[in-house]
This record gives sequence, structure tokens and C-alpha cells, in this order.
Amino acid sequence: MRRPVTRVACAWCGLERNRVVQSGMPIWWCSDACKQASRRGSASLSEVGQRAELGRDRRRRERLERLHAIFDRITPMTPLSYVDARMLMAELSGDKLWFLHPRTAYRAASRQWHPDIGGDAKVFRLLQAVTETVERGPH
Repeated sequence: MRRPVTRVACAWCGLERNRVVQSGMPIWWCSDACKQASRRGSASLSEVGQRAELGRDRRRRERLERLHAIFDRITPMTPLSYVDARMLMAELSGDKLWFLHPRTAYRAASRQWHPDIGGDAKVFRLLQAVTETVERGPH
């Protein structure tokens, strides 16, 4: 029997990870350094929450910048390789086993990245290019 899993964020830096649900889950820290830093500082819980939110925003911004750079490198002279497209499809869809059901993975990724739903237009175009490359195959 599988135990339920939830997404938790470090109370100091905001790093997220999956954890098994436990009753009365205490505050979680990703490392001893974060735990010690949070105890040294006299930050209130609202400040800790704000810091966690800033960490998530920074990681999302860095991820978007990296995906934009990948999209900007794609030209007719330098198309996206099949291997890179497979790795990007796994990242964009969030599903490591996407190749079993590629259309389902594309739909899940498009729900996340579509600009009409609050996603990023450039990343959505990257998703479309990745999907075309994967559907064409390694030839």
C-alpha cells in the first residue's frame, strides 16, 4: 500500500521536495545549515514564508530564463536534437515516463505552460517544437 505524499518547502530557503504525509508534520528544513540559520535568525513565521516564496520565485525565474535560452538557440540551421527534445519533454511535462503516453504528457505540459492559463508563451512554443521533434523520431 502506497503512503500519501505531499509537497513541502524548506522553512528557511524555500527548496521544495516530496515527503510522506505524517500527522502533525513539523517544520521541515532541507539541510542542517538551513536549520541552524533559521534558529540563529529571529525571523517570524511570516518572514520565513516570504523568504520561501522568494526562493520559489527565484528558481522559477532561473528555470524560465534557461528554457528561453534553449528556445532562442533553435533555428532552421541548428534544430533541436531528438535527445534534447526527449529530455525537455520529461522536464516540461513533469513525467519521467512520458514516452509511454506522449500525447498525455503533451496535454499535461500544455495545461501547465499555455499562455491563456497563466503559462509562458515562449516556453509553450518550445513545448510545441519539442513535441514536433519527438513525433518525427530520431531520423
